[in-house]
Amino acid sequence: MADDYRFSTTPPEWVNELSRDYKEGAGTVVSEVGVLEENDSGETSWKVLQLIEMDDGSSEIRGGYYTKTGGWRNKPLMLPPDIMEDLIQFADGKLW
Repeated sequence: MADDYRFSTTPPEWVNELSRDYKEGAGTVVSEVGVLEENDSGETSWKVLQLIEMDDGSSEIRGGYYTKTGGWRNKPLMLPPDIMEDLIQFADGKLW
């Protein structure tokens, strides 16, 4: 069985609702798009690109992921190139 990927603007129910603070109040996550990844070993993660409004008025995009068991991970998305490209195309018009 191959890994399964599903794109969405809505996180799974086990992910905290927006808004989430960024770097202890330096900004706020205002929206995100992601891909739900279920791999062959049974692990599930929500891999996201997030739009963050910084307190100085600027905006930033960051990537990271949530796991069912461990919460937020500010680490590289580690997606196959075609899935990463699809995620970026999916984000176009939704985050920027």
